[in-house]
Amino acid sequence: MVFYTTDYSFLVGSMPFPVRSAVDIRQTADGTIWAGHNNGLTAFSACGEKLCSFSEPDIPGGRINSLLPDGEGLWVGTQEGAAYLEPKENQWQATEVLNSSNGLASDWVNVFAKNKNELWFGSYLSNQKGGLSIRSVEGNWQYLSVDEGLPHRYINAILMLSPKEVLVGVGHLDRGGLALLCKADNDWHITQTWSPTDGIPGYKVRWLFLDSVGRVWITTEEHGILLCPSVSALNESPIEGQIITKKHGLSDNEVKTIIETDSCFWLGGCYGLTRIEKAIMGGWK
Repeated sequence: MVFYTTDYSFLVGSMPFPVRSAVDIRQTADGTIWAGHNNGLTAFSACGEKLCSFSEPDIPGGRINSLLPDGEGLWVGTQEGAAYLEPKENQWQATEVLNSSNGLASDWVNVFAKNKNELWFGSYLSNQKGGLSIRSVEGNWQYLSVDEGLPHRYINAILMLSPKEVLVGVGHLDRGGLALLCKADNDWHITQTWSPTDGIPGYKVRWLFLDSVGRVWITTEEHGILLCPSVSALNESPIEGQIITKKHGLSDNEVKTIIETDSCFWLGGCYGLTRIEKAIMGGWK
């Protein structure tokens, strides 16, 4: 089904093609809405009309894990690699495909991030190298995984704090943590890591979010959220902040994504959706 809003009502329309387990939804600069799902990638107009779709072999196979618009096109991460789509001759085309044979440390691309002219690929379920693959605008690659100091090789979240500082959330089940990467001499270095003994609620960091007033939201798979009042609060030992869990009103303790509006925050969890009004957060640390 397709759910969409008008100025006055909430409507439901039927979808005449299969879309199972929608994982990520993004909008490119031309207004196209892209939905990544188990069967590939589907594009819609703003009013819900299907425009086109992509699946193997046009893009790497497996479930779509993540999408990243970059102003001109769209990066697509799947279980078997990554592809770049861009409009050519009035239609969207896959113009580049990456996997472990031509640049990526591992095929499975779980998350993306862009830092100025660098593109970051985070892998998952990769029991060999895994970790991060970072490509510069010149096409050079740098790889960071457990051998370089990451707490775990499965990458769940990447948060750009500045052009020279990046937070990375890693882990699986009861192993993982949080890492700070800093850039020096054109290379990235892991300068600090955190585990539950350092103040984060659980080992697997699920999502990272920096809000408009500078608070850092660190979510975990089973143990709720650590809300830090600022980036500098990460320097405290243990990390300064407030723990938020189901007992405070979350739909569940695993928050997978966060967006901010003028009046509230929307938190997407494993078992539901939570809305937090900004007006009640004044007294929060």
